[in-house]
Amino acid sequence: MTDDHDLRRPPVRRSRPVNFGDHTTLRAGAGSQQLAWVSVEDGQSWVVYAQANVTQPPPNTESSLVVPFVELEWGHGGASVFATFPVVPATAVQPGNVLRVPLAASMIKVSGVLLDTGGRSLDSTNPATAQISCVVAPGFDGIPQVPTEWIPLSGSDASVAAKPSKLTRMLGHLIQGTPPFWVMLFDARSSPGAGSPPVVASPVGSFPAAFDIPFPNGLPFTQGVWLALSSSPDVLALASGASVFVRIERQLL
Repeated sequence: MTDDHDLRRPPVRRSRPVNFGDHTTLRAGAGSQQLAWVSVEDGQSWVVYAQANVTQPPPNTESSLVVPFVELEWGHGGASVFATFPVVPATAVQPGNVLRVPLAASMIKVSGVLLDTGGRSLDSTNPATAQISCVVAPGFDGIPQVPTEWIPLSGSDASVAAKPSKLTRMLGHLIQGTPPFWVMLFDARSSPGAGSPPVVASPVGSFPAAFDIPFPNGLPFTQGVWLALSSSPDVLALASGASVFVRIERQLL
């Protein structure tokens, strides 16, 4: 008969040092760069934090804009899952945001990569860079665990979410066109018609002016979320020849 001791998983043998975080420079077309690799014997609670500053030389066209992403793999007992998270960076025109990912695991691997606003690879000729920092901390920091995602968008008429949602923050800046413009959010799953009133509207100035709108208690949308750029402040008059770059934080319900 085999006793319980023989059935237990053998201890993890680490072949590399435990690395709880790093600071590095991300460059276009350079691929992923490792930021942290933690491996311990027992699963426990962790929080992964990341912050980035982007240097984006002009021209700041829609096709040249970049976003730093964190690639996160975590697991236990030989099994793991993988996810990517955009890090809202600090730039010369807007404040950044600290990415926070709470999880439970015995293995965590974190890498950083610089991609375009749609999460696609960049050409190495793009001169943009990002200084990114990451730390993996054991335990729980006391912040309520309301998971969110950051959605990067660009254009003048775009879907944010095609289902009921709650937003916590919206920030961005104009990348094409001559103001005055207003960035608007609608409770809708498709593009609203001209003259539709928005749920929220914010003025958009000429680049490099930026907007940063927090929704501390969460802004609910019952149908979906649609973003549009308008030349009118009260109702939608679509500014089809203009373009805005935004990052929207949405709660994962």
